[in-house]
Amino acid sequence: MLAADVRPGGRPLATTSDRTVLRLMRYLDPDGAIAEEGVRALEAAVAQARRVAKAERVDALLATATSAVRDARNGEEVIGRIEAVLGQPLQVLDGETEAELTFLAVRRWFGWSAGQLLLLDIGGGSLEIAAGAEEVPDAAASVPLGAGRMTVRFLPHDPPGEDDVDRLRAHATTTLASVVPAFTALPRPDHVVGSSKAIRSLARLVGYPVPGWSGSERMLLPRAALGSWIPRLARLPASARQELPGITPDRTFQIVAAAVSLHAAMTALDVEELEVSPWALREGHDAMTSTLAVRRLRRGTAAARFALAAYLLFVGFTVWLPATVSSKVTGLVGIMSAWVARTGMASFEQSAVVLEVLANVALFIPLGLLLPIAWPRLRVWGATVAGGLLSVLIEVVQAFLPSRVPALSDVLANTTGTFLGAGLACLLLTAVSAGLRRVPDPSRR
Repeated sequence: MLAADVRPGGRPLATTSDRTVLRLMRYLDPDGAIAEEGVRALEAAVAQARRVAKAERVDALLATATSAVRDARNGEEVIGRIEAVLGQPLQVLDGETEAELTFLAVRRWFGWSAGQLLLLDIGGGSLEIAAGAEEVPDAAASVPLGAGRMTVRFLPHDPPGEDDVDRLRAHATTTLASVVPAFTALPRPDHVVGSSKAIRSLARLVGYPVPGWSGSERMLLPRAALGSWIPRLARLPASARQELPGITPDRTFQIVAAAVSLHAAMTALDVEELEVSPWALREGHDAMTSTLAVRRLRRGTAAARFALAAYLLFVGFTVWLPATVSSKVTGLVGIMSAWVARTGMASFEQSAVVLEVLANVALFIPLGLLLPIAWPRLRVWGATVAGGLLSVLIEVVQAFLPSRVPALSDVLANTTGTFLGAGLACLLLTAVSAGLRRVPDPSRR
């Protein structure tokens, strides 16, 4: 679980990270269902994430599931149980969307100057491939060659036998054959990038660092070095593999399958070397969320400014025309005061004073509501000051108009109305931000 500050148009800034290692592929039954033990472990992990989110006071909790859940035979049941613990819908990404979001993260990390990109990403259940020169790839595919899935299916022994590794390699080559033509038909990539934790582990084991653009190191992973290490990894038991550089205890069981799948993909795509990206699916999800927020915020800002212009015309008509003219349209205070007097609840003069103050408050509530939406940087106090200054301007002009009498009480009432409207606007923006930070369900695109 990652808590991050995601601003429209800004870089995702991580604040807190809490990680639970599940390896759901270990809990797969022979029929492809996630066993009850695995579901309970998943529920516990989700509950822990909820606790961290509450402690961090996050505005919106974005929960996604990928191959391990979506491809399970009892996936729908598992999703229902997760949502019950989560307290909100779970977004299940299909394979192509997973590839597209990861590609977006890589594009944002490397920038436009990187040119044509080819992405390889290995998860627990699937391997994603994407390529293109824009933020949206020209081709994207997902194949069931994830490290966890392939370990369970082809490498059940520890250490795995040479025959099992050969069977996995043959299976990976055959599986990739159906998607490779879509990528080889594209222009030759300027950069080939790997983005998953498994690829980062392999790069630390068999790759080498080179200077980065800003003084940081870039990690490169050559295909030849990866291929030479596969037999050595396969001969070592899992307990010995975790002693190797870059191989963590939670990844030691499936690192052989990850290496075989990655090597097969690099071979099929004629890739000699790839560069490791620190950003992957999670950052792509954040980037898409931020992009959607920017688009919707711009639309909302334009609409609010148009409404604000219409509102200011109405206010000018109300407060600057001679009272005898404007009262024909806005004489509600007199009408309501007369009604109150007829009921005997108060005299006309008393009710007129109270209702005029309330009317001046209500008149400026729309101003406070629209200003923070039209100019989000204003927030509550900025909008309140703007409303107060506008009210002062109105009263100054009224001092020179016939039949108009400026009053300090009007300024106080108008400023109060602006404050109330601005407070309401900020509450609405906070509530709506949760929706802006969600990537739409791919099935509805």
